[in-house]
Amino acid sequence: MKTVKFFLLLMGATYFCSTALAQQTPKLYGITIEDKYPHGCVDCHVQSGNLDYRINVRLKKYYPDHPDINKENLTVPRSCKKCHGEDKEAETMSVISHKVHYHKLSAKNDFIKYYQGKCLSCHQLNPSTGQMTLKNGPKNW
Repeated sequence: MKTVKFFLLLMGATYFCSTALAQQTPKLYGITIEDKYPHGCVDCHVQSGNLDYRINVRLKKYYPDHPDINKENLTVPRSCKKCHGEDKEAETMSVISHKVHYHKLSAKNDFIKYYQGKCLSCHQLNPSTGQMTLKNGPKNW
């Protein structure tokens, strides 16, 4: 009887611990769960119904003086660094993208509201090396 009770206690503890661990495991794109955004910007900035979040449309709306990128053969955001690189006159892509995505730290910020402000939406982490890289993808316009 003691063996049965011990076994049941052990099984219960195992179930409790595994359930608790499963609930605490962070949802990390490409590490603990499937990466829904393997191309970063272009996987999120899409046309959806009558709303158009594509980069070329957003630039035209919010930065009308920005050079036209519609005819450019781009890999986003890598190609943007041609003008927005560390050694360029224009503001860097790092500064621009972080300001745009974290401009309001509240539920009114769409990146926080819909994507939980997760760094791994835009960045890719190599768990073996700890190296963080920027996701890139072909333009979607």
